[in-house]
Amino acid sequence: MITDYISKERVRSLFLPVTRRLAASGISPNALTIIGFLLVVGSAVVVGLGYRQLGGLLFLLTTGFDLFDGAVAQITDHKTKFGAFLDSNLDRYAEIAIYLALLIPYTLQGASLEVVLCYLVMAGSLAVLVAIVPLFMAIPKGFLPNEDNGQLQAFTEAAEGVSF
Repeated sequence: MITDYISKERVRSLFLPVTRRLAASGISPNALTIIGFLLVVGSAVVVGLGYRQLGGLLFLLTTGFDLFDGAVAQITDHKTKFGAFLDSNLDRYAEIAIYLALLIPYTLQGASLEVVLCYLVMAGSLAVLVAIVPLFMAIPKGFLPNEDNGQLQAFTEAAEGVSF
């Protein structure tokens, strides 16, 4: 199972030295959030200019930067509601920048299917954000665990005699 090899704790331990250096530098978690957002927008511009492979590679590298703002906030004990709000919103805008970077060239090429798919993915991403607010209001406090353990679990059930 992939979670046997890649867990939240293992990823954190890989990036812990960098996180500690960033925390020791005195840079604020909110500044890291903004820098990460600007890096993703920069990679989106590269994609939008037609350099899809380079932009995709930059996107993979720059989205990893998003790990550090929350980790630095936790290490330095500078967790704030505003910081969480800023991070969440800039993450959505970064997603939109990537979708637009794909959408614009596809529109100019007249690639209808790709345009529709980009639009649907962008709309779905925003719909998730819109759905979160009513869910947080509707779900009673204490229903969900406070800490995410970083693991997904699934169960299957079948009648006796059925083999997988």
